[in-house]
Amino acid sequence: ALKFNLVKGKINNYPFDRHIAKVAISIDPLPSIGKKFAPFELNPVPLEFNFHADVPGFDISYKPMEENSSIFIYIDVSATRSLPVKFFALVIIVIMWVLSIMALLLALKVMKSGKLPEVGMLSWTAVMLFAFPAIRNAQPGVPPVGTASDFLSFFWTEIIVVVALVIIGSCWLKRYHPPIE
Repeated sequence: ALKFNLVKGKINNYPFDRHIAKVAISIDPLPSIGKKFAPFELNPVPLEFNFHADVPGFDISYKPMEENSSIFIYIDVSATRSLPVKFFALVIIVIMWVLSIMALLLALKVMKSGKLPEVGMLSWTAVMLFAFPAIRNAQPGVPPVGTASDFLSFFWTEIIVVVALVIIGSCWLKRYHPPIE
């Protein structure tokens, strides 16, 4: 088994990130120069190359270089998020946008109606505010906050939900009149 690091790529482009590694493989025996106990000559060890990559959530491929021989192997390895991961991330983005726009439209309707908003509207919007980070973190293999998907949806939808919550909350505070005993 051979392990190597992917050296080129930006994880913050999640879920559209692409990572690349250039790998060179050869095996040379230890030199026996000046030592009488080493019975072998300095000859490179012939290699046979089989590539098996199994990392959940990634499509990993490789391309052998033209310089390959029986004793040197050069490959370019490329890793991208798998299609199901990309699809799921896009579904999460759409869900967050739809829910936040619904909250904003509800808040605007409450503001225009002049009626006292239901307490459930406040709680539903407040729950979304705290549910969105959990939904965002439910994506497979998502890196910490600051990715491309966050800039496409998470930050904006959180702001929209906050605006909706402020509108509904201020309407409730302005219109609520406690019953007089």
